[in-house]
Amino acid sequence: MGDTAKPTVKVLNEHPKAGKSDLKAPDLAKKLQKTMLSIKGECIGEDRGIDYDKLKSSASYKEYKSETLFLQTVSLDELSENERKAFFINLYNALTIHGLAEQAPLPSSVLDIQQFWKTTGYNVGGLVYSLDDIEHGILRGNKCHPASTKPQFSEGDPRLKYAVKNFDPRIHFALSCPAINMYTADNLDKALDSPTWNFCKQEVSMFTEVDEVWMSKIFLWYRDDFGGNAVDVIEWVLPYLEKDIQDRAVVLLLKIKNCANCGKEAIFYCCWNTSYCDYPCQKIHWPVHMPVCMQTENNATDLGGSDPSNQSNDSTCPSSHSNATDRPPQSNNLTGGPSPFNQLVIEVNVYCTP
Repeated sequence: MGDTAKPTVKVLNEHPKAGKSDLKAPDLAKKLQKTMLSIKGECIGEDRGIDYDKLKSSASYKEYKSETLFLQTVSLDELSENERKAFFINLYNALTIHGLAEQAPLPSSVLDIQQFWKTTGYNVGGLVYSLDDIEHGILRGNKCHPASTKPQFSEGDPRLKYAVKNFDPRIHFALSCPAINMYTADNLDKALDSPTWNFCKQEVSMFTEVDEVWMSKIFLWYRDDFGGNAVDVIEWVLPYLEKDIQDRAVVLLLKIKNCANCGKEAIFYCCWNTSYCDYPCQKIHWPVHMPVCMQTENNATDLGGSDPSNQSNDSTCPSSHSNATDRPPQSNNLTGGPSPFNQLVIEVNVYCTP
């Protein structure tokens, strides 16, 4: 998908203009987040999702919208790196719910909202930040959106100075509407670990019986954030898996690291999950690998799935996860597979020479 002109951002805290708040940026973000947590506690529906009709009519929501006006004049200049990370994670999660609540009528799926992450934003310190700006420009250290080839912020953008210098891939699992935690500079490391553990437990499975790894396509779309290839990705998630799943991962890692044709130790990758010991082996194996090779045009165009610009990390946001796929038979000792939404299957190719 090529780069196109950026759409107009709907700024949810633009009017009326606010006076200067006595609160510093981290304290204001925590106050907003605390109010949003209170709103969520009051407005959880019977299906454990948010009752947005109830939310929009609550006094707490009106208070929250008033508080967001003070973001217009807040200063980010004196924030430390960790304070900036916590500030923008808190802001992203609150803005997501705020943006959904302002939809009229509320769609059945967040995916039905055209370019939601590109067009939903806040005025922070006189500069506009969309959800995509916060995620890709600030928290990912001004990396490209998966559907783009250009950094989120262009050279000279005044928001660039707030982009984090030390990117932490765990932010991918902190940016979701249901599992909102209160992030601070002091609790950041522990707070980021919790959603990462939960996500990997639900979305990563190791099947040694059929030599397959199943995981969310987030790990494919953002594979460079986790190292770049299948080995790097699996090694990254390894500390966040339970012991028996770790043991399976180690077995599958050894197989991925070997040549897909002859089984010897590999020295280069053809694409992110298939490696070879030499070019003759690659040539022999090419007819088998070609249909799934990520370097071929048909397989590379959509990064192995649907457009990540319209995806949510959250299964309890209003959405419809209906693109189920067939799965191999599972024995009783297998882990449960990930949700069919955003499913990625890494096939571990193992071939034995006579």
